[in-house]
Amino acid sequence: HTRFSGNWLLLFNIMGIICGIFCVLIIVTLIGLLIANILGRTLFVWFETVLIKLPLISNFYGAMKQLMEMVFGTGKSSFTRVVLIEYPRKGAYTIGFVTAEDNLLIGNIIDETMINVYLSAAFHVASGFMVVVPVRNVIPLSISIEDGLKLVMSGGFISPRQEVIS
Repeated sequence: HTRFSGNWLLLFNIMGIICGIFCVLIIVTLIGLLIANILGRTLFVWFETVLIKLPLISNFYGAMKQLMEMVFGTGKSSFTRVVLIEYPRKGAYTIGFVTAEDNLLIGNIIDETMINVYLSAAFHVASGFMVVVPVRNVIPLSISIEDGLKLVMSGGFISPRQEVIS
């Protein structure tokens, strides 16, 4: 029969409490992850279904959802390149994002190659509009779509890095 002193019993009690707290934290974290992923997804789908059934909100919500998925989605971007067009008046230029390289519907009517360019409002990419522009009036920019979005959303405060040629 082995006899433990009071110090050893105290150490075992402290270690037991620490292990117990650690196990509880792991279990609570795992339960939280399960609830957030399963319950959260279920609630989001339910909320989205309710929004889609509301008469006035459904059209707006559907359009905004499509736009957000297009602009911020994880898949392939709908913007193909960044361009500069003369807008809103002669001598003033606006940065735009090409969404279609050849608009046949308008191009056939005008008898010229036309492209779709999305012009975003500063600070908010979702509030913009599309213009159809002749290819000859488009100036391509050599910046990435991400840099173009940063430039537009910041109102011009964040400019893409450019190498200085000396």
